[in-house]
Amino acid sequence: MSDLGLTSDAKAMDVTSPETHYQVQCAEVRLLSSQLKPLKPGKSEKAASHFAFKIQVTIKGSAAHSRLAVHVIAVDEDEKGLPGFELKFILLGVFVGEPATTPEVLAQFARLYTLSILWPYAREYTSDQLRRVGQPFDALPIINPQVVTERLIEAGLVEVEGEAVKTLVDD
Repeated sequence: MSDLGLTSDAKAMDVTSPETHYQVQCAEVRLLSSQLKPLKPGKSEKAASHFAFKIQVTIKGSAAHSRLAVHVIAVDEDEKGLPGFELKFILLGVFVGEPATTPEVLAQFARLYTLSILWPYAREYTSDQLRRVGQPFDALPIINPQVVTERLIEAGLVEVEGEAVKTLVDD
């Protein structure tokens, strides 16, 4: 079979080199902390609904502990008399690799996939908590985690601690 001249094409990708694949699984997702409180009177009128989040990864042996911290301000912008709410919570995802998985590989996995794996849990938890207090705030948005993760990594906003830090900094 001919390679159609692709081996000499600079725009073609050669994938014949051996790859190493590691099996990493999400062993658990846990809510570490949560705080929901009404906004103080006067603060609701000035606030608009918004959210922010942060990702921190700690590598411990053959496990990556990824924390997704989320901060939501929910204000019903149609009903001026209703109080807004502030929701803060931290989700923990524990990712475990097979024995051959290096700390560097685990760290890279956690950097790339924490948001993809934990974001649906964050959306559901936010919706559930705000619905319970009668807040008509829509859930956290559906995001494209690959695009958002790429931006987070480029901006250096995914914190990695533990055994793999030196290697990731050198990349």
